[in-house]
Amino acid sequence: MKSPLELKPIKIDFPAMQIEESYNTIILAKNASLKDIIFEFFTAEFEICGIKITPMVGIVMPNMAVEINIEYSSFFKKIGAFTIKDIKNKNEKDPKKNFSLRLKEKF
Repeated sequence: MKSPLELKPIKIDFPAMQIEESYNTIILAKNASLKDIIFEFFTAEFEICGIKITPMVGIVMPNMAVEINIEYSSFFKKIGAFTIKDIKNKNEKDPKKNFSLRLKEKF
């Protein structure tokens, strides 16, 4: 089934950056259908991947478009395995920050 949301651009090339640099870009999500479309993005924790998407959830009305801001920050390049383990332990029981736990609670 073809998605009624048309994303432009469909590909984002993040530039090579030094630690602590950031890059912003905008994608346009256009609803090509006759119904309201709800979208939701899932990413890893910002502290781990360095990517923020705004808005993460939204509604696109028929034949309308929404701008989605994507911010990439390269600070995560200095994160080590112990930092990732600490973040995982901290978020393990928090359904707002643990995607697997959130899925278990929904189903």
